[in-house]
Amino acid sequence: MAAPHVAGAVALLWSLDPALIGQIETTEQILLSSATPAPVADCTGSGSAQSPNPVYGAGRLDILKAVDSALAGRNIVAANVAPMRSGYIAGAAPVAPGATVTLTATALPGYSFVNWTEHDVEVSTDATYVFTSVGNRNLVANFVLFPERLWLPVITR
Repeated sequence: MAAPHVAGAVALLWSLDPALIGQIETTEQILLSSATPAPVADCTGSGSAQSPNPVYGAGRLDILKAVDSALAGRNIVAANVAPMRSGYIAGAAPVAPGATVTLTATALPGYSFVNWTEHDVEVSTDATYVFTSVGNRNLVANFVLFPERLWLPVITR
């Protein structure tokens, strides 16, 4: 496992599960237990292939296996905005089944919140959407542009 690859893997794990941030030992164990051994006999001195070894260390990173391990048993709550750059969302994260999830949508200037949808079906018209996690969710916070709220300068000669 090369340092740049490990750093990238840690960044991915920590971005997917902020609860892992700063949990060095736990993160290390997730990466070690998910690594694919890469036995090498060239530099071990014993003549037999061994892993870990000085060439590949603990083995090759298997980031998919690491992510599956880190998120095992949890539901993924994903949220996006539509249209892009119309607002932002807080509260999307991996959560335990049965957990109460609170998503908050905030409109950027010139936009107004409309609703939350999932698979193009409206699930809430409140900017703060609270629900109990019973499975993976992929929600969209929809906003609308209000041209009359935009200020445009008038230039006359």
